[in-house]
Amino acid sequence: MLIKNVWEKQLDNIFKEKEETEIDIILKAIPIILYNNCNDTDQADLYEIFGLDGFIKFNKFFDGKSVKSIRESELKDLLHFTLVYYFKEVKNYDWDKIKRLLPFDVNTISCALRIKNLNEKIKLQLEKLMSKLDEKTVINKLKGVK
Repeated sequence: MLIKNVWEKQLDNIFKEKEETEIDIILKAIPIILYNNCNDTDQADLYEIFGLDGFIKFNKFFDGKSVKSIRESELKDLLHFTLVYYFKEVKNYDWDKIKRLLPFDVNTISCALRIKNLNEKIKLQLEKLMSKLDEKTVINKLKGVK
């Protein structure tokens, strides 16, 4: 009997209509106003996806700039390559093991070239960043750390 009561209460909570506050109603009006002000559904869609806080952060970051997103196929390729990179460079797996692990085809020649290029770019970025360091200052600071 106790289980039935708990179950019924949980179901009631799930299906109970939530009372909207004034703030909830105002927040629901934002995408409507966005669409009508910008005549662009993208802004309203971004608001719906990110919510108020995320939308504000997004707009502060881009501040009127145009943004071009990558295609879904490019995103998929990026995710696949990230996994390949992880297994090859971080875990140091051989290509056969990587091919067996991953649920998608791996073009080893293409991936090897992309990994080589990425590693070169990372090295250059680190060299540029670290070239600003003064060797004596770094060594002296390290000596002070115990």
